[in-house]
Amino acid sequence: MIKGPEIKRYELFHWDEFQPFHRRRDLPCFNDRTYWFAYGRQALSYGLQLLGISAGDKVLVPSYICNVIESAFVPSDIAITYYNVREDTEPDFEDLAKKMDKKTKALLAVNYYGLPAPIAAIRAFCEDHGLLFIEDNAQGFLNQVKGRSLGTVGDIGFTSVRKSLPLPNGATLTIHPKFSGKIPPPPGLTWRISQKSLAFMFYYFRQLIMGSKIPPFAQIRRHHRQKKKAFWGNAPHLLPDKYMAVSLDPLVPFIVQAVNYETFYQNKKRKLNRLLTFLKSQSLFSGDIFLKDDLAEMIPFQIPFHLKDPQGERADVLTSLNQQGIEAFYWPDLPQAVVADPVGYPWANYFKNNLIHFPL
Repeated sequence: MIKGPEIKRYELFHWDEFQPFHRRRDLPCFNDRTYWFAYGRQALSYGLQLLGISAGDKVLVPSYICNVIESAFVPSDIAITYYNVREDTEPDFEDLAKKMDKKTKALLAVNYYGLPAPIAAIRAFCEDHGLLFIEDNAQGFLNQVKGRSLGTVGDIGFTSVRKSLPLPNGATLTIHPKFSGKIPPPPGLTWRISQKSLAFMFYYFRQLIMGSKIPPFAQIRRHHRQKKKAFWGNAPHLLPDKYMAVSLDPLVPFIVQAVNYETFYQNKKRKLNRLLTFLKSQSLFSGDIFLKDDLAEMIPFQIPFHLKDPQGERADVLTSLNQQGIEAFYWPDLPQAVVADPVGYPWANYFKNNLIHFPL
């Protein structure tokens, strides 16, 4: 039996990571050019409107991406042109140049696994071709490149904060200063507080007052997930997307402000080291760790593990890991246009079919 580290994607905060009476304002998600949303796809949809991209326009989007990205484009009749990524997940700029036309208005690039994309090269390509730069930083909350927070270097950038912190929902859209005079009124917030966020607050305030621990409700959710039959195929994304109508939980910005990020960062780094040690010790997987960047100052959202010779064994490995309480998954569900053309989009399909991801 494989003994894995106790690391779960939806793990609650450690108590020392949460300081409800110590609020902070120095995070990029609290500046005057940032709006809050429930989900990243909502933030992207709003950002497209801000950039003036509308029906009939085209946006270049990487083929290696989750199919939920379509929720921001399809309802507005904005066309997606998928482009290839290379073996190192960086954009294939030759393919990009071939797929442009007069209707192409913007380039969307992803900070894969929460680690920085080649920002300088992407920015230069956009400037040379008159394109707007959309930064998909869904998995990169708190990471930086040259002292600047990811999610703030594009003309617009969106970050799914909920992916990095245990939140009911929560995402941000950050707007470049050159658009500061064009910002329309932000979307209104609802004051419908979710049961999940109330449970978070009850858990932490009871700990604060009584010093006792409540069994995390995440364990119940995890048990429920484990009872479901695992599905490791590509799942189509249904439109209209029900999550596009979900409102931001109003307690989310408060919770985000109340986190002790120095402690959070150190705890995450310890989890990262435990996970890397575990992966490197498992000859059973006969693969390697698929990360190209130096992790000295980074916290990846997930660790992708590369099976060199899967031949059908990936589903067995994933099922075995999950049955033993070690959370692992494949990512992402690709757009159907990409799945249907494995020759045209070789690396996106290769990654989908050959990587196992471990959450951090």
